[in-house]
Amino acid sequence: MMRFFILSDLHISGPMDDKFRNRIKRLCAKIRTDIQPTEELLFILLGDLINRGDGQAFSHVDGVLSLLQKELQDYAIKFETVPGNHDLVNDSI
Repeated sequence: MMRFFILSDLHISGPMDDKFRNRIKRLCAKIRTDIQPTEELLFILLGDLINRGDGQAFSHVDGVLSLLQKELQDYAIKFETVPGNHDLVNDSI
């Protein structure tokens, strides 16, 4: 069985602050409570992962995805993205 999670409009512009990190950890705690590790998890990241075309911010998005993977290390996780207008850097995705 596969579970789908949709994350949208993160608008990441810098390193995670404690508030955002705690939100991700609470989400993962809820997943661990409600979903068995035998289920595959698909995170669909809908548009505007970064803020206003700041290409360097994609490295901070990697930090968020790494935290999700670390917190849910007992699960098979996949990520899919659908870029948004704020994800355009130099007119390209």
